[in-house]
Amino acid sequence: MCPNPFAESTLIQYYLSANVDKALIRVSTLEGRPVQDLALPHERGRTQVEFHTQGLANGTYLYSLFVNGALVGSKKMVVAR
Repeated sequence: MCPNPFAESTLIQYYLSANVDKALIRVSTLEGRPVQDLALPHERGRTQVEFHTQGLANGTYLYSLFVNGALVGSKKMVVAR
């Protein structure tokens, strides 16, 4: 869940199962250029991470969950100040 649009920060909710070794959320432009990687803590189950827009221009971005090196899914988020 990512409240859209948002200005300074937002919470991104996700779920990790018990067999996950490594997970991250990658924020990228719509063209696929990586902007920031958020390493996720070793907490399992449903949790969330805070994302700060510092240095990002207004616009639409993708955030993607990678688990054990594989893409699980992507969603759009809108930065609007």
